[in-house]
Amino acid sequence: INFSERKVGDEEVLLLAKAMRDCIELLSPPSSIRAMWLKGKLLTSRSLVPLFHCSIPSPANVMRLYLENCCNAGEESIETIAICLPRCNALEVLYLAGCSVTEYGAAQLARGLRRNKSLRRLNLDRNQIGDTGLMELSGVLPHNTLESLSVNSNGITDAGMEAKGLIHLQELHLKRNQITNKGALRFAHNLDGSSSRITWLSLQGNEITDKGGESLRMFMSDAVPGASIVDY
Repeated sequence: INFSERKVGDEEVLLLAKAMRDCIELLSPPSSIRAMWLKGKLLTSRSLVPLFHCSIPSPANVMRLYLENCCNAGEESIETIAICLPRCNALEVLYLAGCSVTEYGAAQLARGLRRNKSLRRLNLDRNQIGDTGLMELSGVLPHNTLESLSVNSNGITDAGMEAKGLIHLQELHLKRNQITNKGALRFAHNLDGSSSRITWLSLQGNEITDKGGESLRMFMSDAVPGASIVDY
């Protein structure tokens, strides 16, 4: 289901939610939806909340949910996703770039993730989760299935790099934040002597110099053979 190339609003999405509910009632069990794309500032919690309630939990089984630039989705929409996460068996990718997710929203998602057993990739690019939100997400790691976290452009500073749980991810994307050599070194110290899984770390667009990058590379090569640092 791809609405990303069309300018749709609440009325169209409400119709989609009704159609999905009808399908669930008619089909036993209903077929899984491979992916759903929604985009734009016209969408609000008025339509997104009922859509999430009928699409994320079983038996709807949406496998990949992409929301982009839904800046008026509101906290209620993020809360609804968080509530549904423990009740879904198929959702593997959750993409919420540019959806005005705050540190409160990140905390709600973290709460939902604690009882989720399917999500593999979480993208929160271009939001406002900050250091506090990153700490909340880090608190649920290691996770049953989560492998990749992308928090590019979220106002994250050196303080956020103290989040020890982040080393249990395989991929961590932190581009265009406010991280310096100090933050890179803090993250490197968390790797030292750990059971880190990190193989891909992206830090482009921060304030990390070659000195900070090389220090981080040294720790990573010791902790995770074959690991790579990308774009510091």
